[in-house]
Amino acid sequence: MLKDVPQDSDEAVVAGEKRRSFRNLKSTKIAMMIVGLLVALASLASTLEAAECPIPWGWGLCVELCSSDADCSEGLLCCSNGCGHQCMAPQLTCSDVECPEDCVMGHVICDLPPGFCPLMPFCVPYDAFTCEDVTCEPGETCVMQEVVCVTEPCYPVPECIPE
Repeated sequence: MLKDVPQDSDEAVVAGEKRRSFRNLKSTKIAMMIVGLLVALASLASTLEAAECPIPWGWGLCVELCSSDADCSEGLLCCSNGCGHQCMAPQLTCSDVECPEDCVMGHVICDLPPGFCPLMPFCVPYDAFTCEDVTCEPGETCVMQEVVCVTEPCYPVPECIPE
């Protein structure tokens, strides 16, 4: 036998509160998903706007030396240095240089291990040995690495480094 619960009873009040709580929880979850989506889209937009900045390699000065490109001299961009922001030259790509034959992006020589230094475009002949010609061991990836030039012409060489 089913028992009728009067609308003003304690049981009816508790049941109504549970329904409202569930609806509020559902609305909160939807709102959080929308906020998360908006944050992701804003992050993507800022990444696309900052596509001309060089990729930070290591930790830079943890100070804000600029807050927008307007704070920088002509031709420089306000970019992340890995900790703060500073004015930097834009990242060059192969589309920014005119090579007589071919172009590859290679890591320049610096005090860090191969593959960790900044990238820059290098002009190479069509038959240059590149990462497309190399098979690395499992757990390794190929990078083009600038070398110390003894006799010109010198080109970056493919090097397998740990992933």
